[in-house]
Amino acid sequence: APPDPRPRDLASSPRALLGFLRANGLYDLTLPRGDAAAAHDRMGVAAQGSPLASLTTAKNAFSTRTWRTGVADHALHVLLDDLGGSDANVVVNAGEVARPPDPFFDFGTPSSPVAAGYVPVTHLTRYADGRGYGWTAGAVQSRNRSVDDDLLRDLVFSSNAEFAVDVVCGHYQVKITLGDAAAMHDRVGIHLEGELRTTVTTRAPGWASSTYGVTVRDGRLDVQLLDLGGSDVFAAINALEIR
Repeated sequence: APPDPRPRDLASSPRALLGFLRANGLYDLTLPRGDAAAAHDRMGVAAQGSPLASLTTAKNAFSTRTWRTGVADHALHVLLDDLGGSDANVVVNAGEVARPPDPFFDFGTPSSPVAAGYVPVTHLTRYADGRGYGWTAGAVQSRNRSVDDDLLRDLVFSSNAEFAVDVVCGHYQVKITLGDAAAMHDRVGIHLEGELRTTVTTRAPGWASSTYGVTVRDGRLDVQLLDLGGSDVFAAINALEIR
């Protein structure tokens, strides 16, 4: 196979903003970075306003990182910003933007860790913002319980809330994980596309995951979490996977 041409050349700047025009929705952004002739330390990169992630590469060494992020304004914005150190530049060799194969969502607080390969969803993630996923109804809150699992440690909870994801019409397997390390949640109703599919009770600490076959005919998967009574008034969700 021919050698990879991407590491041979690069763009560099102390601070720069890249833009990619894209339809609203979820994307994977991949940035190979490095330099055959020099080392570069504390290179900060952020996608769509996320916290700056720092990277250092040695001379003739290259590193690639991928961000899964949402586009809400028909543009994907990438900030390159030198964060100090002995070198004053951030370098980038290429930029690749692609639709992810499967939407996976990790529900939690704005500051809690996000499981690898998952898109973060907090109580502030509104579908109306135009990103192609988010809360469409209900008063929602979030908590970080700080257990040793990035997917299960945090959650979003509500007595009655609806979450929506734009998808191509078709049949999907939808996996939903509910639970909480600190509180029991009993008689949680899961509605998919307006149909009650099951009622779930989780103990503390305890979690439950189930997969449901769902047919989407209108281009949007709708998930409702509804408390159906019992001793606790909240439904808590940790993760949603669509395949």
